[in-house]
Amino acid sequence: MLLDPYCRSYKETAFKLQRSYRLLKSYFINSFTHINMWTPHKLQKNILCTLLRNTQRCMSVKRNEPKDAEGCKTSLPSSHCYRNLYPWKHKDEFIDCLVKSIVYNNDGLLVVNKPYGVPIYKHNYQTHEKKNTITQTVLGSAQVECPYVLEDALDALKSYSQYPDLKIVKSAERYMSGIVLLAATENVAKKIEKAIRSSKTRKQPFMNYWAITKGYPDSLMSEERVGIKLFDIGQEGHKQPVILKKFSKKEVLNKTVKPVNVEFRTMCINKPLTSCILEITTSSAKWHFLRVYLASKVSFVLGDNLYSSRVRQIFGRPFTISPHNTAAYEIQSLPNEICSRLKIPNGIKGHMLVPVMLHHQSFLLSDFVSKGQNLLVSALPPSHFLWTCSQLDLLPEPNLMVECSVT
Repeated sequence: MLLDPYCRSYKETAFKLQRSYRLLKSYFINSFTHINMWTPHKLQKNILCTLLRNTQRCMSVKRNEPKDAEGCKTSLPSSHCYRNLYPWKHKDEFIDCLVKSIVYNNDGLLVVNKPYGVPIYKHNYQTHEKKNTITQTVLGSAQVECPYVLEDALDALKSYSQYPDLKIVKSAERYMSGIVLLAATENVAKKIEKAIRSSKTRKQPFMNYWAITKGYPDSLMSEERVGIKLFDIGQEGHKQPVILKKFSKKEVLNKTVKPVNVEFRTMCINKPLTSCILEITTSSAKWHFLRVYLASKVSFVLGDNLYSSRVRQIFGRPFTISPHNTAAYEIQSLPNEICSRLKIPNGIKGHMLVPVMLHHQSFLLSDFVSKGQNLLVSALPPSHFLWTCSQLDLLPEPNLMVECSVT
């Protein structure tokens, strides 16, 4: 995270900014020699300067920004729902919230509707940093970090569900709300994994997501099989994910390309605002697939500061650009009309205050109950997601809010 607008102290802010800036500067200088393999010399300098300039712009803290009662700089009023993504004053409130978020509890399977921004495990970026990470992860949301993790509530969930043990098998990513699957025994965990393998063997998408996007695809619905591949953009092993329409079996066997079965349909469109709600069902969400795939459909996810700049416009018509393009690393600004409706500042700063509008709505477990009987577990979107839908006149139909069921 580059900027935490709700930090507790100036020293904490300064420390985070210096650390983030050193990380970015070190990376781009180290990868500078690798860029010349596919980029002219002049464009090399443009890429480096643009990225560092945008980083400094995101890190700047203006003294004339309004402050809340605790003296934290902010651009949003305290009553704004984006300011209250983590309303828990202490850990006990957070644990109570997760217990109340249980949407399914039967036969050793526990399903929780995870709040937005809550990590699964405690993570130390210095000791657990992996080499093959996606480069732009450091350019994440400007929202304040959640002080708690799902792991903190495991004991309370065990006590409430009366299970001696719980294991997290599958979960929505951190900057997303929705489904988390927990197993009370190893046999239940194996049943979940078997159901996932069964769906993948049938080439059947089984994870359902809702997304609020700027822009909308040309077709109202589609069903296809695509690939996602990580391309090197630096000699340190940093990657950029790209969607491929065509790929070979050899690439799949070598695991350089991950095939994904995906279906989507447009649930609601606001053409004057060029925004919509999309329902996406996929067989994988790895490597930020949802964000990258939607950007390839010229409809980037609101709040996504990683891949939204791959979508550009000329004379009002959207088009996509390559991640090798310098402009693909500039943070995308939202139209003033959308900013006004969402009650956020105009431009880049406003977009960085918007949470990533992705929700893991349902999960299909094939043959989980018995052979031929599937289990569908679902979770309602969080309040900030529904508020954004309301502000943009994108309310989905009530009958789309399905409940857990056996099919």
